[in-house]
Amino acid sequence: PDAFAADPERLARFEREAKTLASLNHPHIAAIYAVEKSAPSTGSGQAATTGSGQAPSTSSGQATGPKEGGRGDAPLPETKPLVWAPGKTKVLIIAGGSSHNFGQFFGTTDGATLSAAGFSVNYTEDRDQAVAEIGNADVAVVSVNRQFFDTPAYRKALFDFAAAGKGLVMLHNGTWYEFAEWPELNAKIVGGGARGHDRIAAFSVNAVQPAHPVMKGVPASFTVEDELYYLNAETEKVPQGTAAIVVLAETSPSVKFKKPHPAVWTTNHPTARIVGITLGHDQRVHDLDAFKTLLVNAVRWASGSKP
Repeated sequence: PDAFAADPERLARFEREAKTLASLNHPHIAAIYAVEKSAPSTGSGQAATTGSGQAPSTSSGQATGPKEGGRGDAPLPETKPLVWAPGKTKVLIIAGGSSHNFGQFFGTTDGATLSAAGFSVNYTEDRDQAVAEIGNADVAVVSVNRQFFDTPAYRKALFDFAAAGKGLVMLHNGTWYEFAEWPELNAKIVGGGARGHDRIAAFSVNAVQPAHPVMKGVPASFTVEDELYYLNAETEKVPQGTAAIVVLAETSPSVKFKKPHPAVWTTNHPTARIVGITLGHDQRVHDLDAFKTLLVNAVRWASGSKP
């Protein structure tokens, strides 16, 4: 309104609030890209330019954009050459993006956990390096939400990896409906996904199939302080054709839905061995012995070895 546009205090407040909103990055919040003054011919005033919050895409629905990602994503760390130890099961951790300290928890902590278990482990947040190296790995642990990561080359490399009968562990935000233009990832690899979660709080994880190799040595019930993901919470919103899953462990009831949700599962796939784990926001999970055992078991099982 003209009255607001002529008020310096209101304009200053508008700009402050726009900058605050611009710092948010969530698929359900419209992205603000700029605050612009209108041209004199259209009247005085300012407006916030918004977008959908999703990656720009080509006409074929394939994401495009810089490998550094977009607003809200953490800086892309230096890409270093990967070295595989001979004679060991090779595990590539693919992670990075926003809202998590990926390098510390998924790279350093999980990398150390898997290395101590006898695996050869490498970590990358570079989509091009992931494409180049995934074929050399036996198992990929995927927990990435960096914008523009799902290039045509990465999509093909991941699906070729699965088709070759390799192992996949979809970890934490790797189980989210993250890439809107790539629904096949959730349908064929994850076996659904999460679209929301409770605030970080303590909840229990309870074994449903304690005899499964992935659950070997994992307590029948243990407590985590984490985001409780609503995996496949609303069955009517799970797209038709989504692969079936076998639930190995579930959460205690969520605050929102008042019912348990899958926490650990395997996804039915014609060739690949796939494990999904919703846990893992920060050190409160990654440092937990039960989680470490679960992660090692998942990687072993996905590789075709017996935990």
